[in-house]
Parts: sequence; structure tokens; C-alpha cells
Amino acid sequence: MDKLARMKELIATLNEWARLYYEEDAPVVSDAEYDRLYDELRALEREEGYSLPTSPTHRVGGAPKGKFEQSKHLLRLYSLDKCQSKEEFYEWCNRIVKAVGYLPKLTCEYKFDGLTLNILYENGKIVKASTRGNGIVGEVVTAQVNTIKKLPKTIDYKGKIEIQGEGILRLSRLNEYNLTASEPLKNARNGAAGAIRNLNPEVTAQRGLSFFAYNIGYSDKTFETQTEMREFLKKEGFETEGDFEVVDNAQAAMKYADKTGEKRENLDYLIDGVVFKVNDVRLREEIGFTEKFPKWAVAYKFKADEMTTTLQDVEWQVSRSAKLNPIAILEPVDIGGVTVSRATLNNYGDILKKKVKIGDKVFVRRSNDVIPEIMGVAIENPNAKSIEKPTECPVCHAPVKEVGAFLYCTGDNCAPQIISKLDHFASKDAMDIDGFSEKTAELLYNETHVEDAVDLMNITATDLLGLEGFGDKKIDNLLGAIEKSKHTTLDRFIF
Repeated sequence: MDKLARMKELIATLNEWARLYYEEDAPVVSDAEYDRLYDELRALEREEGYSLPTSPTHRVGGAPKGKFEQSKHLLRLYSLDKCQSKEEFYEWCNRIVKAVGYLPKLTCEYKFDGLTLNILYENGKIVKASTRGNGIVGEVVTAQVNTIKKLPKTIDYKGKIEIQGEGILRLSRLNEYNLTASEPLKNARNGAAGAIRNLNPEVTAQRGLSFFAYNIGYSDKTFETQTEMREFLKKEGFETEGDFEVVDNAQAAMKYADKTGEKRENLDYLIDGVVFKVNDVRLREEIGFTEKFPKWAVAYKFKADEMTTTLQDVEWQVSRSAKLNPIAILEPVDIGGVTVSRATLNNYGDILKKKVKIGDKVFVRRSNDVIPEIMGVAIENPNAKSIEKPTECPVCHAPVKEVGAFLYCTGDNCAPQIISKLDHFASKDAMDIDGFSEKTAELLYNETHVEDAVDLMNITATDLLGLEGFGDKKIDNLLGAIEKSKHTTLDRFIF
């Protein structure tokens, strides 16, 4: 395929993905997958020295939906250029130096992953709230935004001012909502966007959204720095989540990014990077804009924690509580530098709620060391096969009992249950038997008929002789660890 043909192919794909994301609130790929093709297109355009008129590299956001009233912003809302490595960030810093002769102070803040909103206040009251839309014209969503409880409905400042920020669905609220929802939300970003762009404000109110303010658009009040804007927003009662810092050099900025990346998994909302801006507003005017981005700001993106891939099969595992847990077998996919080929589907009730089928393309999310989870369907496969509900235990073949959303093995002597119970009993938080693992539990169950805690605590060297991997030293170490564990506390014993 020649380069022009590839550019046309990328443009068609990216424009369709953007339409589904911005206009339908129905993304079919992760942000990381979109960014990968977008970066390929930008590289081709730079290499060839031209871009086609329909290229998404010219566009900010998506077209406003016809079902909402449309409104022109008083000041254009731009998108942000991005970098995904320290080297790319240092290149951005060098461009700033070339523009003004030195690297000025930079502000550092979180890049929230929600829906961008622009709220106009006049005489201290909300006049209008709108989505970013294409950056020039957005959708009027005033009624929906007014359902956000912590959003100030009045402010002390009586002039005309646009407050910009992100409509956010906190993760704790997402979990609460999904517990009772007939159709769970795939992620917090979709939950926020879908709520704001719903014609019925009552639906918006049910989601319990937040608004995190981070910028000021048009204003008849003069601000000299981003720091002043931040202080104004806080003084007027807006939520301004996240650490905000002003740094003097690129290394300090990267230190902020690294520190934020470490905190990311413990936050109650989604962020997908950090944003660096030139603090001095006067210098921003000198540095200028491209047709899509301000040159004085950049988003440093973290590694993706959500991707899409194909669900190839489902296996059922038996836990120590006799619960049957569905495990998704996936086409391997890289998420944040880790190859993921298995993910949890939680329970059979969750499978029905998420309407997942074998053969569908699904969203998979991986957070820190938590087991990856299927979040929902990205693209339905017309030939997909329904996931069958097991009627018997996949191990001992005893009948399965259904209790609410869960399935349970009714067998009394199901090997996985016994092995899991032994492993749990010996775990660090329980009896803390050093060197004992699930593999050890399985070996002892199969070879020495250890079936409960009493059997384990009474095991002898004779029982262990001849077992695979058990020499004299390992036998002594295990027996010593078991003897030591007998001197424990009640809370560990019953853990």
C-alpha cells in the first residue's frame, strides 16, 4: 500500500472512531489504540509534507449532536498536544526555549479523563453550560450540568467569565451505580459523557457527577498566570482536584509526572496523564497556537491501562468458597507494558449484565497488580457465541447451585476448594507458613491426602519423603515453618 492510500485509510478509520467517541458516546477502541493510529498519520503527514482536508489532525473534538441546542463559545477551546516519553517532553521544552529564549516557569496538574465542559457565569450566576464540541461550537447542557451538586450555582465575581473543567464520574460512584444498574457502565469516562449528553437531566442526576475546574476561558477579569486562575477557582468554591505545582525546570516537571503516576492507582477518578503549561499568560500570547493546539501547553500521557481485544473463550474455576469464577481467555494484548491474556468476568450475573459473548471485541482494564477485568463490549461480533452457564462443577461434576449472580459447586470433596483452603490457611495473613504455596497444597493433596488444616499441621517427614522437589533441607524447612506457625494469634488462626 502506498503512503497516500495508507493516509486515506487511517483518516477514514480515525474519523469513524472519533464520531463514535465524541458524537455517540460509544467508543469502540481505547484511547491508546486511537493515539497509535493518530501518531502514525501525523508521522506520514510530516514525511510527505502535506495533509488531506478531512484529516483529524485539523480537528478539535467532534461535531455537536443535532439533538442539543448549539452555542458558540466566547473563546475557542483547543485540544492539547501530547507527548508519551521524557524525550518528547524535553523536545517540547526546547521549542519553548527557541520561542522565548529561555524555559519559563511551568505549571503541573492532572489530566482528567472525563468530558470537557465550558460554563458561562454572568452577574455571579450560571447562564449556560456547554460541551467542548468542535472547540468553536458546543452543545448546550445547562440543565444537565445543574444537577452536579458541588458545582457552585452562584459565585462572588459578578463579571462575565467562562469556567472550564471536566465532568467526572468518581470511581466509587461508578461502582455504586453498577451494583444496581440493569446495564453496567463500561468505564467512568463513558459514564460521565453519557450522563451529560442525555436529554433527560434526571438520568444525569442519578449518576452523581462531579465537576473539576482547571481553566478560565473568556473573562473580563485579567489573569496574569495559571496560578492566579487556580487560586480564583478555589476561592469561588470550585473543586480543583489533584496536586498543583509550579516548577522551574524540565527535570522537576518530570519528577512531578513520575510522582503522579505512582499516585494514579489510588485516586477516586480517572487521569490519563499530566498537563504542563507555561504559567505566564503574557508569554503564552508570544508562543502562540497551531490550528489545533496551544504551543505553550502539552499533555504527558501515561501508559494505557485499558485496551480492546477479542474474547476467545471462557474457563470456569472453583474457589475455596465453592464459587465458580468465569475467567476470560483473550487474544493477548499489551496493557501498560504487560501482556494480558486472561481476565476476570466476575460472575455469571456480570456476564449477563455486560452482554459479553465469545468472539466479541471487548474492553479490558488493568489497574496496578489487580487482576485484569472485562469492562464491556467494544464491538459486537454477529457470529459471537453466548457464554453457557455451567450446570455442573467443571472439576468434580457435582451439580451447580445458583444464588443471585453467583454459581456454586455443591460437592463436598471438590479438589480446587480443598487446595485453595489449604493455601489460604497457610498464607502470610493467616498462619504464615513460610515456603508453603498453592503448588505445595496441590502436591500434598494429591500425594499425601492432606485435606484440611488438621492434616497439614500433623504432617511428618515420612509423609514428605520422596515427594517431587522435597529433599532433606526442604522437608526440614517446611516442618520448621509449620511448627513455628502453631504459636500464633486468634485473629491469624481464624483469618
